[in-house]
Amino acid sequence: MYERDVKKMDLILTNSINTQKRIEIFQKYKNNMIVMVVTAKNCSFCEKQKPILKMLEEQYGVQYDTYEIDKFKDFAYAMKVERTPDMFLLFREYENDPKPKIVRIATGFHGLLDLVEAVVYGLKTIGKIKNEEVK
Repeated sequence: MYERDVKKMDLILTNSINTQKRIEIFQKYKNNMIVMVVTAKNCSFCEKQKPILKMLEEQYGVQYDTYEIDKFKDFAYAMKVERTPDMFLLFREYENDPKPKIVRIATGFHGLLDLVEAVVYGLKTIGKIKNEEVK
């Protein structure tokens, strides 16, 4: 019984350290990145996603903004948005960067931890972090 409790505590501690690493990385790039969320008017998953995105912003410092697909048709077409919500990480090296990097990080409804890992994936994809930084 005691050994199982120790393993559980190790897992909790590891998750806490991983969370702290992610928060530090996100803080480092918070002025350079934003999660762009493409939504649709009658999308129930989009509505359910909004409070989770708010938690991502409040708990991890990752900014987001929503974009109605009907108002951003050119972007949706260029990024091949087929269903909503569709989420992208936009990264600018500096303010007014004319060539920001953008990568799709999630499509459909996702929980908080999935979104955190999606942002990590996005930062890895554009070359800002390495695997060993988030283990």
